[in-house]
Formats: sequence, C-alpha cells, structure tokens
Amino acid sequence: MIEMLVVTGLITLVITSAAQIFAMVLRNNQKTRAIIETKQTGDSALSVLANKIRSARQVTSTCTSSTSPAITIEDSNGVSVQISCSSTGITLGSNTLIDTTADNLAIISPLTCFTCYPGGNIAPSIVAISFTLQKNGGNPVTGAELTFSTSVSLRNY
Repeated sequence: MIEMLVVTGLITLVITSAAQIFAMVLRNNQKTRAIIETKQTGDSALSVLANKIRSARQVTSTCTSSTSPAITIEDSNGVSVQISCSSTGITLGSNTLIDTTADNLAIISPLTCFTCYPGGNIAPSIVAISFTLQKNGGNPVTGAELTFSTSVSLRNY
C-alpha cells in the first residue's frame, strides 16, 4: 500500500512538473513571436520613412529642433507629402505604414516621433525619427516593447 502512495506521489510530481515546463515554453514562444512581429513591423516602417526623407528635396514644415507628431517634406518629384505619427499608426501620405489596430500594436508617445534640425547653405536638414511600439499591451509575459530610432539627412539640399 505504501508503495502505491509513493508511486502515485511521484507520478503526480512528474506530471505537474511537465505541465509547468510546457506552460513556460508556450509563454516564451508567445513572447518571442511578439518580439519578432514588433521588430519586423518597426524596422520596415523605419526603413521606408528613412528612405523617403533621405530622397526628399526639402522639409517644408517648420524645422526648429523641436519634436513633432508630423513633418511635411517635398519629395523627389516635387510633391508635398505629410508623414505623421499618431495613436492609430504611422502614415506616409495616404499610405499606412503601421496600423495599430490591425497589428495589435500601440505607439507610445506618438507626439514626439519626429525632430527636424534645420540645415544651412552648406549642410542638409536632419530629421530624427523615434517611436516605441508595444505589442499585447506590453505584457511582460507575452508582449513586447521596442524602440526604433534613426537620424536621416536629406541628400538633395
């Protein structure tokens, strides 16, 4: 009888341990997936923004070294394009680069995404881009929060 109790106790211990390990693996998998998806989305948007700003003729919005949720550039074709950052996403003209609703993301502090540093006669304007994306509400177990930033100088000045 005692042998049966010992065996039952050991089996219970093994099953409980296996269930905890399985749950931990699932949580880690969810977190890894959230980090990968957030990184891909942020890197893609940052790359598109940097390339568009780099090839712009000029920054036509006020460029005063202060942060802003939007800037306006004149693209290489002479067309005015607004780039904006809000709680609903990041847009480049009429194109949505990040849709927070569809991607289950949040943009933290969207009012400070862009900083424009004015250029001069011999130096181009520089636009700093910085935004933080949060997936799954930043849940420490299954979410992710990553910051993306770069500085871009206009080539055509």
